[in-house]
Amino acid sequence: SSLILLGALCFFTVIIVVLALGMEDQLRLRREEEERLNLEREKMKSDRFLQSMSRIVDRYMVVNLDTGRYRYHELRSSEPLYPTSGQYSEMVEIISKRYVALTETENAKLSRLLTPDYLRSVLRKPDDNLKIEYCSRTENAYMVLTVLPVEWHADGTVAVVMQVVQDIGQKVELENMANTDSLTGLFNERYFSRVLNICEAKKLPFVLYYLDLDRFKPVNDTYGHAMGDRLLKEISARLLRCIRSRDYAFRIGGDEFALIERIERLAPQVMRDHGMTKPICANIDLYTGFIYKMLGVPETLFTPLFAVARMAGWSAHRMEELFCAHRIIRPAYRPVIEPLEYKPLADR
Repeated sequence: SSLILLGALCFFTVIIVVLALGMEDQLRLRREEEERLNLEREKMKSDRFLQSMSRIVDRYMVVNLDTGRYRYHELRSSEPLYPTSGQYSEMVEIISKRYVALTETENAKLSRLLTPDYLRSVLRKPDDNLKIEYCSRTENAYMVLTVLPVEWHADGTVAVVMQVVQDIGQKVELENMANTDSLTGLFNERYFSRVLNICEAKKLPFVLYYLDLDRFKPVNDTYGHAMGDRLLKEISARLLRCIRSRDYAFRIGGDEFALIERIERLAPQVMRDHGMTKPICANIDLYTGFIYKMLGVPETLFTPLFAVARMAGWSAHRMEELFCAHRIIRPAYRPVIEPLEYKPLADR
């Protein structure tokens, strides 16, 4: 009887163990199913989020500023424009070679604006963001990059950022149409006023040239408006060849043109780069080459023409410099020779 009792006990023990294992398997399967469903729900949310983002965002990148690594996601194109992951410094180098920032600041280059140190300096609070408009160096493509902080260190410095890119080409195209003269392709009077207001508000030094064509009306009257339009286009093309990419050319009226050049703030630095340490400000001497080029004078004649025209002026300035504490003074207020009696022109 004791053997029967022991056998029954073992049997019930085996049944309990089997039931327990079965229940454990069921619980495990249930947990796995719940995890699978949760993952599917998260994936659906993520897909909906990406679909919503793709309506306004073309691509984005998550950057770990500490490790210097990034993950890139393309939302519009079938093929990614950049490597999907890698060293962030290499990505910044790629972007800097392809694009240029659209800013009024001379030092605002993408290679500087996207560095971890600069991002940490401008992203100090959760609500902070950095927006950079930029364009392709070779194509008619315009984008805006928004940098958002995602994760923070305990000391309050940003650790991870998300860089979101939006295509603003259509917006730029519409603005270009509104700001461009349809005949010549130069900026129009509307944009001329805007640029002047920006320069004044930001205290940006600039040089303004105003050009009014002489005897343009007889061209229209004699040869017709088609020939007059060709003349305006040719003059506009010459003006564009005379300025740099950072300068502006405008047609502000029928035969009136204007140029805005930011030369003056560069002149002192150029002089310092060439070893000149004396204080200097830009004057007409620095713009003579521009005038020669506008008139179609060959570049080989620039120096001889300028030297001949300025020989007397240079001599006078050198005398001023020697007699006036090593500074060039305009107008000269200190005589460098003894006073002479006035002689009529006929007696000279």
